[in-house]
Formats: sequence, C-alpha cells, structure tokens
Amino acid sequence: TMSCVKIVLPVVTLILVYLYYPSIITPPIPDGLPLHQNIRGSYHDENSPIHRLLHLLSPVIKLVGYILSPEQIAGTIIIDGPNDTIEILTDKYGVPHIYANNIHDLFFAQGFVHAQHRGWQLEFTRRLAAGKLSEIFGEKALNADKFTRTLGFSRNAFKLYERQDQKDKEAIEAYVQGINTFINQPTYQNPLEFQILGFNPSNFTVLDVASLMRMNAYQMSKGWYHEIPRSKVWDIVGNHFLELEFEYPGVNPRILNPVYEYNLIDENSQLSELERKLSPFLEDLHGSNSWVVSPKHTDSGNAILCNDPHLPTRNPSVWFEQHLVVPDEINFTGVTFPGTPGGLIGHTDHNAWGITLAVTDSADLVIEKFNPENKNQYLFKDEWLEAEVVSETIKIKDQEDHTELIYITRNGPIISDIVNLKKPVALRSMALIYAQAPPVIKTISSKSWEEFSRNIHDCSIPLNIVYADVDGNIGYWTIGRVPIRTNYLGNLPVPGWTGEYEWEDHIPPQEMPHAFNPEKGYIITANNKIVGDDYKYYLGEIFDNGYRANRIESVIGGGIKKGKVGIDMFKKLQVDKTSLAVVDLLKVLTKYEDEVIETLSKPNQELFKNLLRFDGTFSIDSTMASLYSVFNVFIMRNIYTPVVGKELTNSLLGITELPVISSEFAAQHIVTFSNLMKNESSWWVAQSGGHVNVISKAFLGSVSWLQREYGSDSNAWNWGKLHQIEYKHALGVVPGLSNIFNRGPIPIGGSAHSVMKSGFSFSSPYKLSGWASHYRQCIDLGNLDGAGSIHTPGQSGDPYSSHYDDFIPIWFEGEHHPMYWSKESVQQNLESTTILKSN
Repeated sequence: TMSCVKIVLPVVTLILVYLYYPSIITPPIPDGLPLHQNIRGSYHDENSPIHRLLHLLSPVIKLVGYILSPEQIAGTIIIDGPNDTIEILTDKYGVPHIYANNIHDLFFAQGFVHAQHRGWQLEFTRRLAAGKLSEIFGEKALNADKFTRTLGFSRNAFKLYERQDQKDKEAIEAYVQGINTFINQPTYQNPLEFQILGFNPSNFTVLDVASLMRMNAYQMSKGWYHEIPRSKVWDIVGNHFLELEFEYPGVNPRILNPVYEYNLIDENSQLSELERKLSPFLEDLHGSNSWVVSPKHTDSGNAILCNDPHLPTRNPSVWFEQHLVVPDEINFTGVTFPGTPGGLIGHTDHNAWGITLAVTDSADLVIEKFNPENKNQYLFKDEWLEAEVVSETIKIKDQEDHTELIYITRNGPIISDIVNLKKPVALRSMALIYAQAPPVIKTISSKSWEEFSRNIHDCSIPLNIVYADVDGNIGYWTIGRVPIRTNYLGNLPVPGWTGEYEWEDHIPPQEMPHAFNPEKGYIITANNKIVGDDYKYYLGEIFDNGYRANRIESVIGGGIKKGKVGIDMFKKLQVDKTSLAVVDLLKVLTKYEDEVIETLSKPNQELFKNLLRFDGTFSIDSTMASLYSVFNVFIMRNIYTPVVGKELTNSLLGITELPVISSEFAAQHIVTFSNLMKNESSWWVAQSGGHVNVISKAFLGSVSWLQREYGSDSNAWNWGKLHQIEYKHALGVVPGLSNIFNRGPIPIGGSAHSVMKSGFSFSSPYKLSGWASHYRQCIDLGNLDGAGSIHTPGQSGDPYSSHYDDFIPIWFEGEHHPMYWSKESVQQNLESTTILKSN
C-alpha cells in the first residue's frame, strides 16, 4: 500500500500541475535573475479551475510530501565513507550536533547532513555558481548564466582549491564525499523540487564547492556598480553632480576612533576632499550589525558578543545551524553555508566571533580600447595585446545551446553587454583576481586572539570581524584584500590603455585596521565608516551612512553610563525599529514647514505637521512610517526625473535588471536628500520648482497614493499593511505549490536605517524585498550553554518538515533559541539520533 501511495499520488499531483502549466520545466523566471534572489510574482490566472483544484489538493500534497520526506532518517545507517562511528544528535529545534572521532568523519557528516536537509538548495546554488540554471529553467535564466560564466566562478574554481592547505583540501574532499554518499543511498528519495522539474542531482565535486566559495567571495566584495550611474549623470549635468556627492555624517561614529589602536597616519596623504566623496545612488539593500563588550561593562562579568548579519530573504534560509565536535580538536557551534564546509559565525569552547561587511572598495571598472582591425586585441601602453577569448556553451532546456564568447583582458572580463554599456569595459575585482575564503579548519579551531588573527588574514572577503574569548578579551579586524591604486580612487571608470590607473598592490593584512582590548571597552560595527580620513590607506567611501551605528552607540553607551549592560538589553537592541536618519531628515524639513502648510488644505496641514514630528519608530502599527516611506519615494523621483529622466532615475534608485545589483550598495541617499534640503540654493531642487514646491508636491502625491490604496482614513495607513515579508521559494510561483513552498506575507516593522534593518527596494516598494537580519546571535563567553541564536524561516529545506518554518514566530518575537552546548543539554533536548557506521 505504501509503495502505491509513493508512486500514484506524486504522479497525480504532477499531472495536475502539468495540465495547468505544461512547461513547468521552464517556470517564469524574470530576465536577469539576480544572484541568489528568489523568483517573484505569479503569471497565472488565480480564478482558473485548475488553480482552485490545486489549492484544494494542497493538504493532500502536503500529506504525501510528509510521507515521502527525505528527512525522515534516524537510527543506524551503514555506509561507505566514515573511518569510525559518527553520532548525530538533532535537538528539538532541528539543529544537528555532530560528534566524530576524526576530522575526516566530521566534514563527511557535515556534507551528509547538508544534503539531507538542504538537497535542493545545494543543487540550485551549485548551478547558480556554474552558470547552469538554464538547463533546468530554460531561456529565462540565460542572463544569469551568462553573467556567472563571464565572471568565471566555475572556470577558476581550481585556483581557489589549489590555494587551500592540505588539511582544508582533505576537509573539502570529505565534505563532498558526505554529500554524494547521502544522495547515492539505495533509500534516497529526491526532494519534491527535483520530482517537479524532472531531473536527478549528479554527484558533487570539490570544484563545485570551490565555485561556491568564489561566488560567495564575489558577492561580499563591493565597489564597482556605483560607477555606472555616477558616470552617466556626470555626462548629463557636469559639475552639478558634485552637489549629490556623499559625505559621511560627522555625527555618526567610525568603527575605530583615535582612542582605539589602528595603523599609523600618513600626514602627507594626497587624497583631496573631492576625490574622497562618492555616489549616493544605490538603494541600501543590505548590511549587518555586530558589537562586542568587555567584562568591565557587562552585568555577567563576562565578554559578550552579538551579531546579526543581513542577507536577502530566501527560502530555504541561507543559514544552517550545526554543532561540530572532534574531541580535543574542534568544538564549534553556529551557522554554516550549505555547499561549503566549516563554520562562518558562532563560537568554540574558547572564543566567539561575528561578521559584518566591511564595504571596502575592492573593484573598479576599466574602459578598454580594442583594435578595430582585430577584435581580439586591446591596447596597453602603445602595444596591442591579445585578449583571452573563452567560449562557453550554455545548455538551455528545450532549446538549442547558446555559445557565449567571453573576452578577458589584463584587467578582467569584459562585462559591457551585461551592464548595457556601449564601450568595452572590464571588471577589475579583487574577488576575481584572488578569491580566498576563510580557512575551513583553522577558523573554527583557533585557541587565542593571536592564532585567530593569523588564521583570518589571508581571507580576501572584505569583512569586519568582532572577537571575544573566555579570558575576557575583545578584539576587531578589518580583513580582505583592498587595492592600493595609482593616481585614482576608483570612483569613476578609468581608461585601461594608458597605464596611469593601475593597482600597485593591496594593503598588507597586518596594516588593516584592528583593535584589541580598546580602552573604551566595546566595539560596534554596522557597515559604517571604519577609520577617519587620516588613515594611511584609502578604503573607499561606499560605507553605510552610520545611523545604525549611531543608534547602537547611543543605546550601549547610554546603558554603560547608567551601569552595566547585558544580553537582555542586546536582544531588544537587535530588534530596535528607530531610524535616527529619518529623525534628522525631518528636522531639516521643519525650516520649510510654514511655507509648505500654506499650500495645503486643513486636513493635510495636520498630516504634514504629524509627519514632521514623526519619532522615527517604524512599528507595524505606525501610520507616519507609511507616510514617510511613500513621501521619500515621491520626493526622490521628483528631484531626479526632471533632470536625468525616468530610466536613469531608476538606475540612481537601484532599479535594474542587472544580476549583481543585490551585491552592491551605498546606503547614502537619505543623507543626499537631507543635504539637498539644507542647501537653499540647490541647483537640483531648483530644476523641480524649489524646496517648497518639491516638498508640497511629494507630500500631496504621497497622501493621494495612500488614500487610493488604503482608504481616506489616515489612521488605517499602518506600516504593516505596506511593509510585509514573504519567504518565497523558487517554485512558489506555481499555483498550488505556492501554498506548499512559500510562507507569508507577514507584516514587519523596521526600515533601511533602523538597527532591525528591513528596508525595501525602490523597484518593489514597500514590501521587504531587500535584506534583513535573518540570523541573530548573542553569546556570553562565560555561559556558553546560555548562548542563543535564531534564523528564518527554519533549519529544513523540506516544506513537509516541522522545522521548515518553526523559527519564524521566534524571530518575530525578537527571541532566540538556545544554542545547546554541553552534550548533556543536547541529550536533554533531543529530537532524534542518527548513527553513521562504516560498511
């Protein structure tokens, strides 16, 4: 009977889906699928009979899925691969605790467990990095494949793998062996995604892992996309562009102030103030927070470390929590990236660490001059050089193969077609020249600050790393490779044929900003500016505007002035929804209050007054949060569009089909907006009729839009109605399947500039379509069994698992689940036990 159930019901389900959507193999992915971004939207008639039938059958499909779930594995499994017995204890939150007797078996089991719980995610991200999505999704994924093939994550994977030390190579090999062992078991059941798309996963290789490492390194490296709209606007308005230049607000903190220890200052720096400024344009879609506090300020008398990195809303979650143990060698718990071995954020029995993006400028655009008589040659210092030409064949489902010719110069791959530029432009990026992830083993086995510091130095990814240990020490490093440029700062594309604009070298790792036990007693990072302009080297100017750091500083610093601070305060701070950036902006607008009110009707006069006195708290029931957010969109468009037109305005606001826009950000437009309002003689504002006209027009447009969408009663304009989060799966666009794979939408508070970051993209206001703090952790180094963490939507990638979405309510409540540490605490909260034994 069970065999019949396993065969008949999935077949019936798939027949129904195919009746409705005969090309399910090629679901509608938007052109230029962004890296790691889920498919959005539905192209289906919700009133069709098949749609209604599929929704009615959703409970049946879910029941079948539970029966077929690949996660229903417990007990003893005899397999080839382990050198010894491996014990996997899964706690009641779905977190596996892996106890192995040697390093090989630990990473073998990690790969095995990743494949068990995130099989579809492993396949999807592997194909994403290799540029092979079109094989299963069809032509709609071609732009994404062309982009990743151009950057060459897979093509250059071997270089990254070869740079690993021997122990890390063996760890990667064991990890891959674990994945393949799981998917090749006789009892293996494909996740539903594979059944729907009609293919089986092939074996993983070490180069698949290395490709993912390269892609992850690239996605966390910034510094080039802003150059495109910046140069286009300059071509239109010339020197008037300078009014839009960003300057880091002086009221907001740097990560390292002079009271901290950082590198010696070069008093003869030649960087001009003008050159130091940078574009404000891209909507801030991501960021992170972290802080570490020394024992002298905490209520427990121990060092405390907190971290909440911000990444896109994905389903399954980008994170997977694991506890990895080899006696006397490794004891780590925290989050991992499925597809790569090791651990990214968490703690060991000696130390803890957290990360935020350093947002240093590590990439440039270089204009090349090709030979009109030989398209394979480009000019450098009066000599024609041969470009490397790579032919990439991309297989497309149900169509002929596509051949992509990729031209690579000494500066990098030509990306002009991808970014819609007429001139040949190469991407010169540290992430492509030297991609290096943190060491797999050494990172999670360091026993001291000195050892930890040595082990992270070679990582090429620009990160802020905060550190604390059981001895009460706290520390900080900026890591990653930052180029030392000749004659330029990387704010605009530069000619590549003259030899004047080169990268001399990169900043030596030991000279990157760092601190150890600073006198202040705490360190805060929130993608804000790292050091002052008197620092010896130039790190760039694409940092966050610093208002999140300012808010964290005011809460922690204020708490310390009153006494001690601790975990309870920090958990509340991680979900703080106040935007100081908005408060400061509205203060600027009050100078025009009387004049604007004269242009408004009496009801609107009261609304405008209430807006100017908004306290910046973006709670879900706030009506002023809604009014401000809509007003912000209207006024930015009203300022830019008359000057540069709709298309370039979209580019300035971060609206683009470019598959890398989610990897580039400059959270600076609100500062630019504020500066334009402060400047009574602003050329940009004058083009739109002056300050009073701009403000009044944007305000009236905002009120009209809200009345049309949510009714005339302004008390009903709750932020939670506009601002919602939905955990969408790649196959959630299919009716019937959306109820199975997707979760939400759910009203959510916060904004782009609050500590609980939950901004929106101008491309899809006002939903949470950007980046949020999907992982949070707070660790007291003197009470490791009391440490807590949470991520969303859940541990499992299987929609039939109870752990697919069980973290959502905990996350929304601002709570953490316990990070069970001692084996005794794990056993007391045990859900299942799996034993892997060698055949």
